[in-house]
Amino acid sequence: MVISKRIVSAAVLFTLLAALPLSAQRQPPPSPRPGQPSAERQGPSAEPRPQGPGAGSLTRCLAILDLTESQQADIRAAVQSSAEEMRALHQQLRDDREAVRSAIDAGDACAIGSAVLKVEAGRQAIRSATELLRANVESFLTAEQKAKLAGCMEARRGPRRD
Repeated sequence: MVISKRIVSAAVLFTLLAALPLSAQRQPPPSPRPGQPSAERQGPSAEPRPQGPGAGSLTRCLAILDLTESQQADIRAAVQSSAEEMRALHQQLRDDREAVRSAIDAGDACAIGSAVLKVEAGRQAIRSATELLRANVESFLTAEQKAKLAGCMEARRGPRRD
């Protein structure tokens, strides 16, 4: 019984320590830079864009691939079909992060731990959905385009720190 209490205490302490950086990140959203489009996009950029880790890189890298009109249409359809799911996942992640902040403010260790686990699950769901979209997009590419995309994505990631 004593060991079990120690394990629970250590888990709660770890969760609190892991959640502290989240409470320190309370900053207002950045204002758009001059010349940067507002949240309401218009024109060709009004199409849904991939969201999630590395999605901006995917969009930028696709621009250099000399896609055919057919490939562009297929990719646009794939992105549009995943857009609503991605928006919902991102909204859920924002809500889950807010739940972490609320739990921290309330000082409820169990709620903090539960909320942190939900945030991590949400991040993983976004990662999975982004990888699924990337695989779907790659299915429309030629071998040469896939190689060019992989090189571009690796270059945009930059050097890895081990």
